[in-house]
Formats: sequence, structure tokens, C-alpha cells
Amino acid sequence: MFEKTRRTAAGMIRVAAIAHVLLLVALVGLAEAKSVDKDLHQELMSAILKGDPAEVARVLKSGADVNAKDPSGQLPLVAAAEKDDPEVVKVLLDHGAKIDARDGLRGTALELAAKRSNRAVVKLLRDRGAQVTLTAACLLGDSGVVRRFIEQGTNVSVRDQSGRLPLTAAAWKGQVEVARLLLDKGADVNGRDHPSNWTALIEASWRGHYDVAKLLLERGADTSLKDNGGQTAIMHASLGGNQKVVRLLRDRGAKPTLETAAVMGDVESVRTLIKEGADANATATGGWAILARVAKRGHTEVVKVLLENGADVNAKDIYGNTALKAPREKKALQETVDLLKAHGATE
Repeated sequence: MFEKTRRTAAGMIRVAAIAHVLLLVALVGLAEAKSVDKDLHQELMSAILKGDPAEVARVLKSGADVNAKDPSGQLPLVAAAEKDDPEVVKVLLDHGAKIDARDGLRGTALELAAKRSNRAVVKLLRDRGAQVTLTAACLLGDSGVVRRFIEQGTNVSVRDQSGRLPLTAAAWKGQVEVARLLLDKGADVNGRDHPSNWTALIEASWRGHYDVAKLLLERGADTSLKDNGGQTAIMHASLGGNQKVVRLLRDRGAKPTLETAAVMGDVESVRTLIKEGADANATATGGWAILARVAKRGHTEVVKVLLENGADVNAKDIYGNTALKAPREKKALQETVDLLKAHGATE
């Protein structure tokens, strides 16, 4: 009896040991397969970025998954659409790429191609049957498709899966007629994209789309709303160098701060703000002197305006930096250093 029990136990141990070995072999094989898949995917994405359709086809034939996402969530088809490479897009589609798959917060291939104004890719995708979403229609300025969505009862103030509103999509591309249609049908003029908190007015201001910005303001857009970075529409307009939009927003009561205008190299706004009473020696965000921040960026013309209006050329910020020290650390334009020295700057 004891011997029989001993043999049974030994047999069970051997079975367990064999099962354990088989499991290890399977896990190693799975790990190796994943490693191969990862390597192939990297090869595929590299070939897409190089714009090499023949290499893309070769890697796909080697077993790369045409619909696999990389660690950041990027799809091969969306990457090719963004790069504006219709030949690579065609190869991917021919090998089974899902034409309407979404790439995280970036959207579908058609939406991204529309956003980037990649017309050849847009045409190819539409010819191959890509779904024209409301977002894509707004980006493309296709009023007919937008109107059909509205007629079908689509809520024009609902964000897509990427967090983008139809109105902000239209504003991004300067599609004024689509924007007007959306507003006429009840779109919230101050609606915000997620997670950026950008409004349509911020989008239009950053991109310099004057007509869209004007329409939005006429419909009650709030110039004081800020995005997640604390920036308003006029700050984005200033950053983008869109002076016509800056003036439009100023006429509606919006004001950039002196720091924002100066750091962004917006000479016209700096002059206007100082004329209206802004202090050229004000302390900037984080304890910097405005002059030092501007000098660090090499905005020589703004430095000149600040100095002409009483900025202390040797003032130190809370870190002990002077305006002269800042550009030297960043190897800014020698012209800025020479200007500071001519006004008596010292270390």
C-alpha cells in the first residue's frame, strides 16, 4: 500500500515537472514572438517615416501586424496619413489596414489627413471608402456632409472620441462657413475641447484665421477664457505672430500681459501696453525680470523698446540673473548682447 502511494506521488511530481517545463517553453516562445512582433513593428514604423512603400510591403509580408499600435498608441495608417504619403497609405490599405481605426486622441487617418491638409491622402482615403465623420467634415469644410449630420439629429455640441468639438475643428482649419452653420444650429460658441480646454476662438487666434475669429466674437465668444496652460486667445494670437487677430481681439477688450507680449516677441503689443501704463520693470512669472526673459530669447527689438521705456538694464531677478547674463547662457544673438552693453549693462 505504501509503495503504491509512493509511486503515485512520484508520478504526479513527474507530471507536474513536465507541465512546468512545457509552460516555461511556452512562455519563452511567447516572449520571443512578442519580441519579434515588436521588432517588426518598429521596422514598419521606420519604413513609414522614411516614406518607403517597398520596404513597408516587405515588412508586412514578413509578418508585421498592419493594425498594431506602438506603445504611444500610434497606428501605422494614421502615421502614414499624417506624413502625407499616399503611396505608403495605399500599401497599408492593400495589406488590410482598418481604414476607420482611431489613433488615441489623434483620431482617424482621414481626420488627421484633413487636419494636416494632406489632400492626396484625403482623396485616396475617401475613394477607398473611409467614413467621413463630423469632425472630418468640419476640418475639410464640407458643409454638405455637416448639414446631413445635422439633419440626422447629430448634436453639434458633442465632442468626438478624441475630445474635439465640431466647432473647434472648423476653427482650426479656418472653415468659416462650416463654423457659421454650426453656430446657426446651436453649437456652443464657448465650448471647449478635452483635455486641452481650447475654445474655437483660441484655435482661430492661434492659427491666424481672422474671419473665423471675427464670426466667433460676433456670436459672443468670451475672450477671457483660458486653456490648460493659462493662455487666452489673445496670448495665442500674439504667440502665433497674428497681429491682425491681436488687434481684433484688443478692439473687443482683450489684453495680453506685458510679459506674454514681450516674451513672444510681439513688439507692437509691447509698445501699446507700455503706452497704456504697463511697467517695463515688472517682475515676470517665476521671479524673472521681463527684460532678462526677453533677452534670453534674443528678441532684440523688444529689448530695445523696454530699454527706451525705462527698463533697468542691470536689474537682477530673484535668481541673481541680469539681462546681460541671460542671453550669454543661452548663446542668444550677439546683437542682443551688444544692445545691452550699449545701454550700460554689466555682469
